[in-house]
Amino acid sequence: MLQMLNIINNISSNETKYYAFFDVDGTLVKGKPMLDFLKFYYEMRYSKSPIIGQYKYSLFRAKAFLLGLFTRSRELQNKLYYKCYADQESHFVKMVGNKWYKNSIVNNSYYKNVVDELMQHQENKAEIVLVSGSFLPCLSRIAEKLNVNYILATSLEEKNGRYTGRLSCEPVIGSGKCNAIFGWMRRLGKVDLTTCYAYGDHISDIPMLSLVGNPVLVTRDVKLKEIAKNLDWKIIAPV
Repeated sequence: MLQMLNIINNISSNETKYYAFFDVDGTLVKGKPMLDFLKFYYEMRYSKSPIIGQYKYSLFRAKAFLLGLFTRSRELQNKLYYKCYADQESHFVKMVGNKWYKNSIVNNSYYKNVVDELMQHQENKAEIVLVSGSFLPCLSRIAEKLNVNYILATSLEEKNGRYTGRLSCEPVIGSGKCNAIFGWMRRLGKVDLTTCYAYGDHISDIPMLSLVGNPVLVTRDVKLKEIAKNLDWKIIAPV
């Protein structure tokens, strides 16, 4: 059975009034944490031969660029990304995740005004759900920092304690985010999406934002802002 749901704490408070779904890369956290993590992973894996790590990272970036150029598919790029972890022990990747967070993610790595909105939702008794194409080694410490209990993220297939490089669910990107949310809702029970919020920064987040009654686009992009204005969505310029 494909696992689409990763939960840090699967007990939701009885006081929960609504749910707020947040994309992570580019919405809550500045830059491209998934790429930063991969670069750090190669540095750790090939610490005795750094030129190999640099080569492998550069090769991935080139392949991802060409794949995006010819297919414009973030889902295929996502699958290519996770092939980089093929045959690696999962506990090593998780250890790298902890070190990466300590070394790379600091307080100014977050968009303060978006985190302020997240914290305001928490004060209003909302349950926060991170929805990301990333995976738990990248996300778990971020969720811990923000006191978030739920993560809907990409799951990697494991055999004998090693990642195979394949996914055990569809990429949590675009419509995949919607499917992850629907799968989570089936486990949780009835959820009134008209009272929920969703935050995203990329055009691929539009399907997720369209699910809820209170969509918020986090962007400075002129074209995306025009889409949001036409749909009467709230816009936040990340700072």
